[in-house]
Amino acid sequence: MIDELNRIIEFYVERQKIPGAVLTIIENGITTNTERFGYKSLIPEREKMEIDDIFDVASLTKVIATWSSVMHMIDTMNISLDLTLGELFGDRIKNKPVKDITISNLLNHSSGFSIHSNLIEKKIPLEIIIEEILNNPLLFKPGCSTVYSNRNYILLGEIIKVITNYNVEEYSSKYIWTPLEMKDTMFNPNTELIKRVVPTEFIEGVSNCKRGVVHDENALYMGGISGHAGVFSTIKDLTNFCIMICNDGYFNSKKVLDKKLIQKSLKAVNFKLGGKRGLCWDIIDADCGYYVGHTGFTGTSIYLNKRKKNAIILLTNSVHPNRSKQKNANDLRREIRETSNKFSFL
Repeated sequence: MIDELNRIIEFYVERQKIPGAVLTIIENGITTNTERFGYKSLIPEREKMEIDDIFDVASLTKVIATWSSVMHMIDTMNISLDLTLGELFGDRIKNKPVKDITISNLLNHSSGFSIHSNLIEKKIPLEIIIEEILNNPLLFKPGCSTVYSNRNYILLGEIIKVITNYNVEEYSSKYIWTPLEMKDTMFNPNTELIKRVVPTEFIEGVSNCKRGVVHDENALYMGGISGHAGVFSTIKDLTNFCIMICNDGYFNSKKVLDKKLIQKSLKAVNFKLGGKRGLCWDIIDADCGYYVGHTGFTGTSIYLNKRKKNAIILLTNSVHPNRSKQKNANDLRREIRETSNKFSFL
């Protein structure tokens, strides 16, 4: 299987469908293989991809920062998944439909919020972004359907701060990344790390690619720290994260997340509209047992089967030097899944 996966990725690199990639295979809770391919940078000069390069993981932020922080809060504080926005924000949303939205609704995208963020387009001042989200009309009654929306995770980032007085970066770093020895995971990488950071998109008028600056426009507008995007990480750090999930929330014999909350998160809830979803995680195959995944717009992905303790982590920079080839990342991820299925790996 590894040989076939390597050939697929090499094909995408050779045909210039993606600049480069890093791939890790976890089998039975242990790393069995890590490979690098192609280039991390094509312009202004070619730079070969390295194993320890740092990627803008885009929406994987939702998993490795926001979901994991919320699960830790629920486990260690007197907080329920059924806690409502009305209970959290009180008079700010009195008598508004959003008052009935629960933390669970936000995690599984069943809140009713629109898919469109529009924070930049509407030129909403930073200090009222949360108010703008809370005051928007809903597409449907909470819990009735699912629509993937970044607004859910922007709000979850705010909820972390409201409850703990830590922002999502501070909470994740203290309670998730540090115990998992995720030493190269962060928001807003400092300048000393720039040579290791994989560039994303070329920006017209600036004559440079985003490098060490978050690709997501709304996260950038919010200062690079948000619950929906903004995290930078390496294949090694993400491997530690996935090993923890495979091992029921434990890493190096220390508990990081609660086993039952992980199981609940990876279990499919079947909505009439919008299909099956877990808490944060996409349900790939509910029948084979905890086969889930999540992707990021920049070309990143995690696919994991907790029951088998197997995972595939693929990091690419498919939006470099521009997003015109971003579809290629979707095609590559589909081939990765199909190949792993052929070998009954996930």
